[in-house]
Amino acid sequence: MKKVIFIAAFSVFTLLTACTPKQPSVAKKRAEKRAQDSINLLMQEQSLRYSDSMILVLQQQVEPLMKQFLYEKNDHYEDHGTYVHKSLKTAKNTSRCYLQAYITDDYHLTAKGYYVGTYPLHINAIALTADSLNQSFSGTNHTFQADLYHEILTLDEANSTALLQFISAFADTKLNIRFLGAKSTYRFALAEQDKQALIQTLRLATLMKDLHQLELQAKQSSLQIQKYQKRREKAKINEK
Repeated sequence: MKKVIFIAAFSVFTLLTACTPKQPSVAKKRAEKRAQDSINLLMQEQSLRYSDSMILVLQQQVEPLMKQFLYEKNDHYEDHGTYVHKSLKTAKNTSRCYLQAYITDDYHLTAKGYYVGTYPLHINAIALTADSLNQSFSGTNHTFQADLYHEILTLDEANSTALLQFISAFADTKLNIRFLGAKSTYRFALAEQDKQALIQTLRLATLMKDLHQLELQAKQSSLQIQKYQKRREKAKINEK
């Protein structure tokens, strides 16, 4: 009886052993890892070539556009400088109502509405009208009084982008602006020069952000390439 049980147990063990897949050898694992590293290296090299080519394309678009902008920064109290279109520089427009936009050197977009008048508005939003379409954008008001009332409505980045996209979408259409205030509303037409300057600001902001992302991707690809090249060299040394 014991012999029969032993034979049966041995048969079960033999069957389980036969059905259990063999573990790959150390050499095979290393070969598979080298093959995967070679694939990853090739992919990163392709990614770097693409990033480098696109960086060159975007740089060629940014350079002529950048000539229309001024870079301003006060090192005493500003962490980041700004790129503002030459025609929208604050110092040139202190006595009129207008829209301004600028790009910080860390790639953030801000739009502002400037009001100058003999009475306060307490502006809380900017409304744009093109044909029969209307859209308003809220912001934060800063008011001061000198010889006249001065109000500045600053939009956050999302509203700033949306405002400029609206203007860009109606580049060939007359645009009317309303500064919506708690006390009153001020209306004016967006001047063609201002419209083009704002559209160029949006364009430059988009290019700068895209260029920055490509530069980050290129840097990451370069680091990955170095990693896989070091692995390959180490593997060659271990094979000797």
